[in-house]
Amino acid sequence: MKIFRRKAVIILIVVIVFIYIAYGLIGGFLPFEQRLIESRVREYVIATHGLTPTEVRVTTLYLWFPVTARVETKEHNFWFEIRTERFYYSDRYFSDDLLARKAGYILSSDLRAYVEKRTSGEGLVWGTPGTGGDNLRSLITLSEIEANPSIVFERLQRQYTLSISLSDEITAIDYDLVYDIFTWIMEAGLQPRRVVFSFVYPESENWGTMSVGITCSPGHGGDISFADINSRDGLERLFEESIRFRKELAEQIRNNSR
Repeated sequence: MKIFRRKAVIILIVVIVFIYIAYGLIGGFLPFEQRLIESRVREYVIATHGLTPTEVRVTTLYLWFPVTARVETKEHNFWFEIRTERFYYSDRYFSDDLLARKAGYILSSDLRAYVEKRTSGEGLVWGTPGTGGDNLRSLITLSEIEANPSIVFERLQRQYTLSISLSDEITAIDYDLVYDIFTWIMEAGLQPRRVVFSFVYPESENWGTMSVGITCSPGHGGDISFADINSRDGLERLFEESIRFRKELAEQIRNNSR
């Protein structure tokens, strides 16, 4: 009986260890691997950028996906992301998007202040350079931004997107507000390649979140020129056309999937 129990215990332990290893390989060896990544990321941020991490959170940790961690620092009001491959947790394997996040934050800072004021803090604004990695570094560097933040407007003109989320849940689009924001962007002298207004369409349970984009380069996927928007009514017509097109496309996809 004792031998049987001992074998049963050993088998149980082996099964538990196997399950833990299998689960750890697929979804991460928590909390040990997660803590290791966070520790190495903190060291990387301090050594590479001279910043003070206030929060480091692993956001993806799967076997077949890149490992990512979200980082907030004492010096900045925005977060950025660190990426690496699974089990490659040292500085030489890490990469980050601090340059893109910092450039986007500066490009959208004035618009963010305006939208937050107009929406009592409910509106969200962010900027996104149209390129990243080595392509972005060929246009501008972190040291150049540190020396002169306004240089991003010169180097990245017509090469970034301004995105505005006005509400998580609405029953109608406030076109007066949308047009005022659009007009402010033009009058402020900002030069984005694209402006995107995001909102949940009234029939959200059927259609989900929809984004309406306006670009200064006509002829690309139905987008139109900024110069074509010269009135509130004209902007509304363009939005309605875009919404109708997206609804028809969603219905077509739905019908084809049946």
